[in-house]
Amino acid sequence: MPIDLEILQRLAFRRELVESRRLARDQGIDFHLALEQVLTKEAAGLGLSLLLQQRQQDIAKQAEIKLQKKRVAETKYAIKQAGNMVFDHSWCGWFDGSAQPNPGDCYIGVVLKAPSGQVWEISRSIGYGDSSYAEYRALHALLELAVQHAADTLIIYGDSQVVITDLQSARTKQIAALLELRSQVENLMKQIPAVQLKWIPRAKNLRADELARFASIDRTQH
Repeated sequence: MPIDLEILQRLAFRRELVESRRLARDQGIDFHLALEQVLTKEAAGLGLSLLLQQRQQDIAKQAEIKLQKKRVAETKYAIKQAGNMVFDHSWCGWFDGSAQPNPGDCYIGVVLKAPSGQVWEISRSIGYGDSSYAEYRALHALLELAVQHAADTLIIYGDSQVVITDLQSARTKQIAALLELRSQVENLMKQIPAVQLKWIPRAKNLRADELARFASIDRTQH
C-alpha cells in the first residue's frame, strides 16, 4: 500500500524533493511515485518504512530539544523580570546626581514611592563636587526621606555604578574621598529594616535624572 504523499513530503529532505521533481519530469511519472523511488533508494537495505520511522523519531527529538530550549529561555526571562519587579508591599526609591562640569556645580534628583502609590520628589542644587559626590548625596537624600516616612522595606534603584559598587565592596576597597558620605549612607540604611540596592541603566532612571536636570536649569535661570 503506497505511503501517503503528505507524509513522504514531510519526512523527505530538500535535496530529495528536488531530485524527485526532476525524476518525475524526466521520466514522465507521477511525483508521488518518483518520491517513493528516491526515498527507497536512499533507504538502501534499511527499507523505506524503517527510514521514515527513523526520521519521524529524529523530528520528534529535535522538537523536544527546541521545546526544552524555549522553556529554559522563558525561565531565565521570568527570573530576570522578577528581579526587576517592584513589589506592591515595598517602598521604592530612585536617585541620580550630576556635576556640571565634572567637578563643578552639583545637582540631585530623588523619587520615593510608598506602597500606597504616594510619591515624594526632590530636585535640588547641593554645591560643588564631582559626579560621584553628587550621586552619593542623592542617595543620602533618598534615604533621609525614606527614614522620615518610616519606610520598612526599601528597594533603591540608581544608575551610578561607582556608588553602588563602593557600597557593596569591602571597606578596604572603598573610595577614600567618599568615606564620610559612605558612613552616613550606611547609618541611614541601618535605620530601615530591609534595604536592597540595585543598579539600573540611565534609560530606566528617567524621573530622577529629570529632577537633577531641573535643579540645574532652575539654578541657571536665577
